[in-house]
Amino acid sequence: MIEIEKAKERFLEETRQYDLTNAAIARKQSHSLRVMANAREIATKMKLSAEQIDLATMIGLLHDIARFEQYTKFQTYSDQESFDHGDRAVEILKENGKIREYLSDSQYDNLIFTAIQNHNKYAISEDVSGEKLLFAKIIRDADKLDIFYEACEVFWQDETEIAQINRK
Repeated sequence: MIEIEKAKERFLEETRQYDLTNAAIARKQSHSLRVMANAREIATKMKLSAEQIDLATMIGLLHDIARFEQYTKFQTYSDQESFDHGDRAVEILKENGKIREYLSDSQYDNLIFTAIQNHNKYAISEDVSGEKLLFAKIIRDADKLDIFYEACEVFWQDETEIAQINRK
């Protein structure tokens, strides 16, 4: 059983260990919650089962779990300047069974890991197919929707942020 509200509370608890007074870090927390909602909406409009909708929602919540560590260590969200955040997210979720803090059952682990690992790549790995491909596409679309939102509503509103982006 996928308990989204419990997972969301755990995510919020987890991300509170980072400096949420830093706008860049706080923005990633908000981004993750919006992507979670986007993934839920996409899966719902696709008329997926309730369990599949919850699974898409969970993937949306966890897809950027490595971003907090990335920014804290490197002061950048550039994967080229630090580490691949999709790959690192999977490592984090696997370390000491951290995924169990979000999901009690292991039946979806590989699907979750595959979707998250591929969400930020130029192209989804050619060996991904079936349901794994479906969820990889859902998270990529949900993430891109929020990236467009941030481009319009965040970055183009604040000249300081635009200058910071151009520097990186």
